[in-house]
Amino acid sequence: MTGQMPLELRPAVTVRPLDAAADLPAVRAMVDRCSPRALRHRFLATGIGVCESYLDTITRDKAQHTEVATRAETILGIGSLLPMRRRGAEVCLLVDDGWHGRGVGSAIAVRLGVRAAARGITHVKAHVLVGNRSAHTLISRLCPGARAGPPDAGVVVYDVPVGRLGLLTAGRPIAADDF
Repeated sequence: MTGQMPLELRPAVTVRPLDAAADLPAVRAMVDRCSPRALRHRFLATGIGVCESYLDTITRDKAQHTEVATRAETILGIGSLLPMRRRGAEVCLLVDDGWHGRGVGSAIAVRLGVRAAARGITHVKAHVLVGNRSAHTLISRLCPGARAGPPDAGVVVYDVPVGRLGLLTAGRPIAADDF
C-alpha cells in the first residue's frame, strides 16, 4: 500500500493525506464538534485556542505529515507525524466524539505508521493522559511492541517501534472490521 492511496473503511470513510488549503475549514469544524474531554485527551489541555498551534504546524511545517478520515465532505478524525530527533516522530490523533470506537483512529494510526516507515522513521512517541483508555487500548492492540514510560504529571509516554505500527497493512486494504 502506498502512502498516497486512499484507505477505505466501511461505511464510506476514507483515510487520506491532508490537503491543508482545502481541508482546514473542515478540520476546524471537526475540532469545534469535539467535546472538551476529547480535546483534553488530544492536546493535554482545554480552552479557547488550544489547538491553534497544532493547526498552524500542520498547515506550515513541511516536515510533518497529516492524515484525515473523511465521510463525504466531513472530517471525522485527524492524525499527524511531527518529526523529532534521531529518526523519531511524535504521533497525535483526534477523532470526532461520534466516531470513537469505530476504527477511525486505528486506521489513521496505521496509515501514519506506513508513512513513518516510508520516511525512515524508526519509532514514534505518543503522549497519552493516564485516563485516556481509548488511546491506551489502541496502542496495546495495534502496537504490542510499544514501551510505556512511567506516568509523569498524569501523562504516559509510549515509544512505539514503527515496524510494529505498520504490521496490520500487510499489502491489503484495511477495513473497519479489522479493528
